[in-house]
Amino acid sequence: MSDLCRLVWCALIGLFRSRAALEAEVLVLRHQLNVLRRKSPKRVALNSIDRLLLVGLYRLAPGVLDALKIVRPETLMRWHRAGFRAYWRWKSYSGRQHAQFGAKPLHFAAFGDALIWGLEQQFGAAFTPEMKEAWIKLYDEVQSEMIRAGLPGKGDG
Repeated sequence: MSDLCRLVWCALIGLFRSRAALEAEVLVLRHQLNVLRRKSPKRVALNSIDRLLLVGLYRLAPGVLDALKIVRPETLMRWHRAGFRAYWRWKSYSGRQHAQFGAKPLHFAAFGDALIWGLEQQFGAAFTPEMKEAWIKLYDEVQSEMIRAGLPGKGDG
């Protein structure tokens, strides 16, 4: 946890440093990583926070794949996909919860209609037909996943 705090602190301090100073620090850090890579074992042990941080940085700036030294880019992509699978597994749990409360496919459709109506009311003219189509497509995906995951006799759930 202290490593994460130190990283956040250094990022905040970096906002006030000159570009040349930041470039020099990056060069020094890369050199240290190269030295450590030569001396350390082939496989680096990273904990969950390290993995989450690397995946988060990748999501913010995909260009960081070029700067990776301690893990291969393919490994980072595998972690990202695993996190995405875990997220959707968690989301499908929501479908099982709705089924416990007696939700039926008809209820999901009515809620979807109400959601689109509410978005149209909230955003007015800014809610373009393209946005409406995208929201409908998104809700249809979420609705079908929740129904598949939560209702007995429908799919795997």
